[in-house]
Amino acid sequence: NASVELFSSSENEAIQALYSNKCEAIVISRALNSTEKKAFESKGYFPKFSAVAKSGVALITNINTPLNNISYENALSLLGKSGTTTDSSGQNIDLRVLLDKNNSSVVHYLKDSLLKGKNFSSNCNILNSTLDAINYVAQNINTIAFIDFSWISDVDDSIYKANRGKVKF
Repeated sequence: NASVELFSSSENEAIQALYSNKCEAIVISRALNSTEKKAFESKGYFPKFSAVAKSGVALITNINTPLNNISYENALSLLGKSGTTTDSSGQNIDLRVLLDKNNSSVVHYLKDSLLKGKNFSSNCNILNSTLDAINYVAQNINTIAFIDFSWISDVDDSIYKANRGKVKF
């Protein structure tokens, strides 16, 4: 009989645990990057990758922020250039841009896939958790947060219910 011990950690901690032979398998939300692959290959180890689920990135803003939609190009600009975009009436609006957590799957995806490895602009603020981002947006007008869609996709979840009428996406 096999014995499985589960523990929660950040992606970086999980990768380091696998690299250091402290575990035999990890589940993370992304593929290894080229630097990580090379480190494993230098030890003669070639980890396999299998997708088991997919999620999406949600953009949330305070219910009173005058923004009803945002284009892909404007989202890229918010992440890579400035916090200014056009609101629903065509006026320029300055937004405080929030990211959920350093090294989260959302932050990795945005940096790797959307910004093509470039750094986030100085108007982007990385918080300590997705819940911190949701709560900040719920309490502050003219903020926008990039979070994992799974945090707001379940209408029966307590987080969704607590923020219904406070945030929009």
